[in-house]
Amino acid sequence: MEISVNGKKLNFFNQFTLSLKYDAVASTFAFQAYFNPENITHKEFLKPLQYQDCVVTHNNETVITGTILSNNFTSESAPQLVEINGYSKTGVIEDSTI
Repeated sequence: MEISVNGKKLNFFNQFTLSLKYDAVASTFAFQAYFNPENITHKEFLKPLQYQDCVVTHNNETVITGTILSNNFTSESAPQLVEINGYSKTGVIEDSTI
């Protein structure tokens, strides 16, 4: 499984969760990633309130295309993973009547 944020691959992540919602406008996803404050790419990935594009692929097949909604940082003495949440892009589903 690969995750790309704004076209840049995120190499290290953990606990990817996808909740497909067929009766709603969008599905949700979440994963955890390591944040290195010295790494410029990590700063771009996890900048709050940017609503960045995210593409999740598996075996070169797109699983979900979405938007990152929020990052949950914690302040601990030991390094912690950052939880990243988002929702899928709806495309034509939002414009259709069921």
